[in-house]
This record gives sequence, C-alpha cells and structure tokens, in this order.
Amino acid sequence: MTAAVTSGPVARRYVDPSLIDYFAEQLEGHYRADMLLGPHDLIGTVSAQYALTDRLVRVATGEVLVTVARTDAPLADVMAASEKVLRPGGAAS
Repeated sequence: MTAAVTSGPVARRYVDPSLIDYFAEQLEGHYRADMLLGPHDLIGTVSAQYALTDRLVRVATGEVLVTVARTDAPLADVMAASEKVLRPGGAAS
C-alpha cells in the first residue's frame, strides 16, 4: 500500500464539511469505474484520492475528521485490492 503523504505531527486545521459529499461521490464512482474498467485504469486515480483523504484525516478536526476517515478506509481497501490484482500472479495477470 502507498505510504502516507504526511509523516510526523501535523497541525490540525479546519476542513470544509462540503468535502464529505464530494469524497463519498468519488468513492461510488471508483467502485463503478473498477467494475467497468478494471484496476489497471483506476489505480492511479484511487492512489491520488487516498493520498488526499489520508492527509485530510491527519489535519481535520471534529465530525469532518470522523466522516473523512470513513471514506479514507474504503479508498485504501479499493487501492489494496487493485494492487493485489495487478501483482504478478494476481487475477488480472
């Protein structure tokens, strides 16, 4: 799995709650795209999205933190499943 973009302590800051709906919609789109395109075409997009949500989880506060974390974990799962399939000997080989 891709390493976190930010390591070490980070300053907490305000993250706009409207991002929650955006990330939820993106996650739904990733699931649909994975079914239609397969992991080869999606891994870069999911990796970038995961890096962003991972960073937001590290800096967000309150309810936004909890909700973004709920999106971050499924993105990590999609990314891990895609990487597994793409490994030599995986289902997509």
